[in-house]
Amino acid sequence: MMRGLTAPVPACWACPVAGSERMVPDILTARVADGAYLPYYEVPAERSVWSATGFGAFGGDLVEQVRRALPGGRRAVGE
Repeated sequence: MMRGLTAPVPACWACPVAGSERMVPDILTARVADGAYLPYYEVPAERSVWSATGFGAFGGDLVEQVRRALPGGRRAVGE
């Protein structure tokens, strides 16, 4: 992570509290191919819809992005 850079993003209530107390907040993780868990933002964006969208904070229609990320671009039942 690059220190000193900021960008406004949606956050749960716990993240700004942890930051103001100089503590590391709980980090959302993603499971990778070898079974390990990494912070979602460390997974390459081309491998994770969550990394590519900032866990849904960026990039437009999250539902459509998740659908495209599913194997075969699956649609919900009934579509």
